[in-house]
Amino acid sequence: MKTLYSGEYYEVMNIKNILENENIETILENEMMASIEPVAITSGGFRALVLKIQDEDYEKATEVINHYKSGKLHVTMEIGKEEFIGKLEEEGYVLNLTLDDNCLYCSNTDTSYLINSFVIEKEMMFLTEEISETIRAVNSPEFNIKGYYIF
Repeated sequence: MKTLYSGEYYEVMNIKNILENENIETILENEMMASIEPVAITSGGFRALVLKIQDEDYEKATEVINHYKSGKLHVTMEIGKEEFIGKLEEEGYVLNLTLDDNCLYCSNTDTSYLINSFVIEKEMMFLTEEISETIRAVNSPEFNIKGYYIF
């Protein structure tokens, strides 16, 4: 595994999403710390969020990032909130969860789960009627649950 990028949460997640759209598998280090204490994650800092990839993907990944930075790779896509949720459900993120304090509540099973037992796998922001909403696709290997929530 090679370290490709280290930095702020939103930067690393953007690069992670771009690479995964190009079928390059990524691994995050310190992701749980980013969920628990986001302000502790600093670019190149003590507990920076680190993006790693397989050695054989390094050259392709740096090329994709360079294309993105130069403007040759366009990642802007018009997609509606419902369409995005539909795509998540097709990928297995079927539970509609509700964020409640530090828990995610599942109305299907009437169960609450601590948010730190989930890993954020995808994230998309929507601007609806001048209100910003973010949808996060999450996975809990501990509870074998994949779902999404809006905040």
